[in-house]
Amino acid sequence: MWLRIARSYAIGVLEDHLLLYRRGHGSSSERYHRLRTDPSRFFPILDLELESGGRRAASEQALRAFEAHRQVDNIIRSANHYILGDRDQAAAVLRGSSLRALAASGRVQRGRMIVLALGLRVLLRLPRVSAVARLLERHWHGAAPTAAGSS
Repeated sequence: MWLRIARSYAIGVLEDHLLLYRRGHGSSSERYHRLRTDPSRFFPILDLELESGGRRAASEQALRAFEAHRQVDNIIRSANHYILGDRDQAAAVLRGSSLRALAASGRVQRGRMIVLALGLRVLLRLPRVSAVARLLERHWHGAAPTAAGSS
């Protein structure tokens, strides 16, 4: 919606990161993002905007950062598939990621993501290790949510 508004009206720039602004414990947004295996909705929306003329306004650096963020999303989704026990899908998503595009931008944590991607490539050649899956989940998503009323 804000992209359509920006085509017709002047916009102001806020100096805050608002993408994670409304996420709280137990919110629908948090539930959506926890162990998410589908591509982020952000990418097709921005792809459409870029295809309909937005690419002219974007710098090469911004386009590289956008593609690097897409690769981060792919790698995290692959890890989520591994955590959930779907090794075939984890491998398919990981095959669709480009470490070159990831490394092309300094706007992402490329070192961590490259290590995770390479580690997943090794893990996916072996039988699934539940302890590793739990470790990945704790590291990337924190403690698993508890049922209401349980301690």
